[in-house]
Amino acid sequence: MGYNCNTTTKCNGKGICNNFGNCQCFPGHKPPDCKFQFGSPGGSIDDGNFQKSGEFYTEKGYSTHWNNWFILSFYIVLPFFIIFTIVIFKRNEIRKSYNRENAECKRNSSAASESYDVEH
Repeated sequence: MGYNCNTTTKCNGKGICNNFGNCQCFPGHKPPDCKFQFGSPGGSIDDGNFQKSGEFYTEKGYSTHWNNWFILSFYIVLPFFIIFTIVIFKRNEIRKSYNRENAECKRNSSAASESYDVEH
């Protein structure tokens, strides 16, 4: 085929040579030299899944799950908190205006009853 690829030396015995002369690693092994890495899907540097820096494959399920719940709760709790605060303020305003009206009514009724009192 025009290339020299020895699977035991180049691929550490954990893969096969592809038609480009590179290792096609078995699942659980990371290209280009098929070293063991937990969670690696295997493959080759030629198949487009190879990343030169950092980990090849990271398990994101746990952190993404909690991030999604945090964002969801933020969008549920924040509007509820805003609505609750508005309702409390409106209720206090209504109570204040009701107390003012009652005080005015009591003042007016006491003033009216005093004007109608006639001494004999």
